[in-house]
Amino acid sequence: MRAISGNVAGLMVRLTLGAAVLPVAVLSASSPASANEVEFRGGGYVRNFSTECAVSGFTDPVYVSSIYRPRKLGTNGDATRISFFFPQFYATSYELPKGKLGNTFKKVVGGATGTATYFFSKNPRMRLTAVTPAKVKMRTPVVSLSGEIKNFDGIEDCKADFDLSLRLQP
Repeated sequence: MRAISGNVAGLMVRLTLGAAVLPVAVLSASSPASANEVEFRGGGYVRNFSTECAVSGFTDPVYVSSIYRPRKLGTNGDATRISFFFPQFYATSYELPKGKLGNTFKKVVGGATGTATYFFSKNPRMRLTAVTPAKVKMRTPVVSLSGEIKNFDGIEDCKADFDLSLRLQP
């Protein structure tokens, strides 16, 4: 009986200590920095590939998962970021280091990862042709984006359109 009582007492001490540590872990996980990042996730299509894109196997349409991080919302900083995750274990990402994407094409930094990660040598250009709602705020629940990319995936003269539906991440 004593061995069982000793084990139960030890278990109670461990459970009590674990319960004391749990609130600290929860508080750490919900730090102000992570609570202020504004990110939208969802999916859509990259489509209307020009003939130059076919060299790398891009044909119409391709479903993608996507992440959108608008500039100057929460702790996002000055950059606007859009990433596309293709079903074949491949992703491309585009960043406008400063400024806002709009109707005119802007030079963006682009890169890809699959079996290796690299930056595109052909400078991509990107623009948004439609954003709903027109003014994306910190607590906007859903965003729709449409746009165009020139030199998509680093392929010279490859042009593609995209349509995305994205939801605010908690």
